Amino acid sequence: MASICMIIIMLPFFFLGMYERDGQPLEKIAKQFIQAKFVRPKVRPYQTNNYYAVLIRQAQAEMEVNHIVYGEKSVPKNRKKKPEHAEESD
Repeated sequence: MASICMIIIMLPFFFLGMYERDGQPLEKIAKQFIQAKFVRPKVRPYQTNNYYAVLIRQAQAEMEVNHIVYGEKSVPKNRKKKPEHAEESD
């Protein structure tokens, strides 16, 4: 009777020790499950690093540096500079 009770008690632990899914033992699967369900945030917003936005920020930073270093007048974004060869009327 004692041996049957020992077999019944040890059988689930034996199956847990022998269980393997996709080449991973139960401990790793359980760790990944716990992280996915409890540790990591539920909502993962999609964020990208837009390369073109980085280029625009870099160009704006260079324009600021040129303005500080060379003292160029800043031109509003909605207006264009006058062409240098334009005739001035007196």
